Amino acid sequence: MRERAAVAARLALGDDRYHALLPVTREALRRAFMPTLNAMAATGLVSLPGMMTGQILAGVEPIDAVKYQLLVMSLIAGGTGLGTLGAVIGGCYRLTDHRHRLRLDRIASDTNSLRQIDEMPKHAWNGDRSCPRRRSHARLRHEQSAASVPRRGA
Repeated sequence: MRERAAVAARLALGDDRYHALLPVTREALRRAFMPTLNAMAATGLVSLPGMMTGQILAGVEPIDAVKYQLLVMSLIAGGTGLGTLGAVIGGCYRLTDHRHRLRLDRIASDTNSLRQIDEMPKHAWNGDRSCPRRRSHARLRHEQSAASVPRRGA
């Protein structure tokens, strides 16, 4: 979270989580809606969507084809909006607790997780067992644990 210091400062000064996270929430919603709004603005002027073009070629009146296309675009925008709103509000609840404290520990299970995720190769994200780096780390851990166990008669 880029605005961590600003949100933490607002919470420390007595704002509740809703007001402290409001600028971050607005920016997240604005960025999420931008592709959908750009697609809706370009429809009919720059691009002709498939359904509208198919209806016009099939002989339907262009006005009716545009109405159907507006309906489809509005439904897509509404679904995107509800999904985005749910994700952002869920993230706000996840990042704060009922006492209006910033809880970044809820994102990662331990403090080194975020650093380890940044250093992880891309194929390890997909759970790829054939990752040579992952195999070498597992082999190294096994060798270290085997070396630390005392042997009988030694």
